[in-house]
Amino acid sequence: MAWVLAVLTLPAAAYAHYRLAEYTSGAAARWFTRIFLLVLGLGFGWAVSQRYYPTAGAWNQLGVFLSAFGVAHVPAACILLIKHIRRHS
Repeated sequence: MAWVLAVLTLPAAAYAHYRLAEYTSGAAARWFTRIFLLVLGLGFGWAVSQRYYPTAGAWNQLGVFLSAFGVAHVPAACILLIKHIRRHS
């Protein structure tokens, strides 16, 4: 089940990082936001996979980690999608 969620949420992480350049002014702000999102995703992925599934096995823990990493990016991806739709409508 974690792998299904990972497949659904990892594209949101890619989309958030792809659209970030369009909606941030300056390279410093863009890199700060990217680093913030990556650290947030890595931290959330690690916390969920270690705290809630410590004995799930390496393959399942990787799925949980990747799905939590993607879930951490979903709000940013949604906001950037809404901004993109508003700009082009």
